[in-house]
Amino acid sequence: AVEYIPDLPQEKRESRLEFNGFCIVSFMDTGVLLDSKIDDETCPGFLLLQANGAFYSFSSERALKTFAKNPFNYLSQKLMDAVQSNAVLIYLL
Repeated sequence: AVEYIPDLPQEKRESRLEFNGFCIVSFMDTGVLLDSKIDDETCPGFLLLQANGAFYSFSSERALKTFAKNPFNYLSQKLMDAVQSNAVLIYLL
């Protein structure tokens, strides 16, 4: 299950977002690594993926909705292959 959260809970603000706060949808769809919008009024919000209890952030509302429709499309072997093919990404993500 995926739960939309407009703002991170106070106890999670100190914890690390998955992929260090980068938008995984932008990376997987376009190959561009975009930082998510976290601290301004245009933040699309966050998703809590119940399957792994992780928080994800996004660069746009479209990216958030795309991920919410099928999160495991992005959390797949395709992602692992992309990261393994570029060693720098291993440290970033």
